[in-house]
Amino acid sequence: MIILKNYKFLLVVFLSAISFRSLLFYSGIFDPQYITHDSWEYIELANSIKNDLIFGIDGIPHMNRTPGYPFFLALIYFLFTDSQFFVTSIQIILDSVVCVLIALFCLKNDFNKKVIYFCSFLSITCLYTSMYSYQVMTETLYTFLITFGFYLIFSNFNNNNNNILKTTNIKIIFSGLLFGSVILVRPIFSAIILLILIFLFVYIFLVKDSFAQRKKNILQVLIFSISISVIVVPWMTRNYILFNDEFKNNNNSATLLGYKTVIPTYRHWYTKEYVKFLRSFEEPFVQVRAEQPPVVVRYVYNNEQEDIKKAFSQLESEINAGDQPLLKSTLKEFSIIADKRYDESPRLYLTAPISRIIKMIVAPRISSLWKGTSGHNSSIVTILGFTLYNSIYMIGGLLGVLFGIIAFKTRLFSFSIFLILGGHLFIYGLWVPNTQSRYLIPLFPLMIMSIGFLINNFLIKKNRIQFSILG
Repeated sequence: MIILKNYKFLLVVFLSAISFRSLLFYSGIFDPQYITHDSWEYIELANSIKNDLIFGIDGIPHMNRTPGYPFFLALIYFLFTDSQFFVTSIQIILDSVVCVLIALFCLKNDFNKKVIYFCSFLSITCLYTSMYSYQVMTETLYTFLITFGFYLIFSNFNNNNNNILKTTNIKIIFSGLLFGSVILVRPIFSAIILLILIFLFVYIFLVKDSFAQRKKNILQVLIFSISISVIVVPWMTRNYILFNDEFKNNNNSATLLGYKTVIPTYRHWYTKEYVKFLRSFEEPFVQVRAEQPPVVVRYVYNNEQEDIKKAFSQLESEINAGDQPLLKSTLKEFSIIADKRYDESPRLYLTAPISRIIKMIVAPRISSLWKGTSGHNSSIVTILGFTLYNSIYMIGGLLGVLFGIIAFKTRLFSFSIFLILGGHLFIYGLWVPNTQSRYLIPLFPLMIMSIGFLINNFLIKKNRIQFSILG
């Protein structure tokens, strides 16, 4: 058994990851924000679960956000306390387990020893995933669940059997349960899972297999789908039964998985008018507070700055006045600004989403390391340094995905990473244009797996060439 055979190495990886994150935490080199603007709701929900066994703020049942992370916090609060030490410690352990999963992935797929060590080093020393293990944010749990689920499916993609998912049905069930849990941590993942399931069914009918093999592959995908549903459907049913009025009233922020947001200052955020407004802007675009004008922005028509200030002034006054619905005339102003921008510069239909996608791929992600600091207020040296550092993971991972799709044996593995990455880029770059560089950080372990495949494949080909020359 690979785990028993390599337990010393895996233990070194685990302890090294814990030590690295602990040293970073206590060194003070970086200064991430433990409590963010999203954290308060997770904390309140966790306290309600722990104290009242009710999902809802102040002990009143409600939909709120999806329950994955609040239940995770509530478990920590129940077993230990709500202190930063225990929350951070548990998240550091989870992030360290991710490093072990990457090492196991490399071992199970017979990667070259140098590749195994390199991938383990990349995961152990990843600054971005390390920083989020210190914060009351969904990133660490999301990273763990998505990596573990992916590992169970693809931990042996070199297996020579013809099954579409080259693993056991038990592992498929557990992977489905994990991916279902991912959706309850970040509901946006539901769209990505749907993409993957569609791809798997299409792939089954494109590959030339016997009827019996095709039947077996369909059964595997159905098992995977049902396992996901076992986690997600009960929560959606609960919301529909208990809060049916929210859907009858066409509440723009309500979905069957939960609210997009319940924060009063974000009441406008998911309206069609404001989404249209956001979509019209190219990067760099920085908005510090949701109800106030952006602080970094590119204007394209005359008097645009004045129009934006006027629209936000009215919006902020309505938000500060209470919880009443925003006036349609106020929201319409944002739609008018977007129309003016597109009329003045039609290229924005193309360049705005492309700039957001590029940002998510190549951004230095400085705001993940220091609170109050980002690319727009950092030195050129810092920006260039962390852009290069980020490129090791993102560009290396993308190259691995590209070459993996070309190679037949790893096509399914690489295309699945492509769908997960592409789904994130589409959702945050085009669908809900609230682009933040942190959204791709949970995918870094998958990028490391992809890098491992790329380098290992290169070494195999290099050895074959040398062998043929010597022969």
